Amino acid sequence: MNTESFQKYVKTAEEAREAAKLAIKNVAMPAAKALMAAFFEAHPEVCAVAWSQESNHYDDETYSYRVSSPRIRLGEPIDWSSVNGAYDEDDDGNDVFTDEYNDKLSSGLKSDLSELERLMTEEIFRPAFGEDVFVIATRNEFHVTDKS
Repeated sequence: MNTESFQKYVKTAEEAREAAKLAIKNVAMPAAKALMAAFFEAHPEVCAVAWSQESNHYDDETYSYRVSSPRIRLGEPIDWSSVNGAYDEDDDGNDVFTDEYNDKLSSGLKSDLSELERLMTEEIFRPAFGEDVFVIATRNEFHVTDKS
């Protein structure tokens, strides 16, 4: 095999990789939407779920990706465009979002929030929303802010 023949294989492999990425993305977003819809249906007291997705490049060889623990907003929605992170505070100094450690949450909500976190995997959420983003899921839409 010569270089020209090999380059044809390289091109084919690159095209296959791009097709696979697109196929995964086409499955990932509907899966994320269905997961969030089910969570909101089970917990009507929750108006939003927020989390961050981050990639860390420690050096040329080490790569890490994680989806942070989801935090929730109870009660009424707010202007999401003013929220920059899951740990933001409102004008009165109160947390915009809360987590599973809040004593006011029911045991069922705490349990489902833990299960939601377990299902928020890199395989689904990275292709659906990207890297280095802050995401707010509401009943109707996703607000995604690029943090890179």
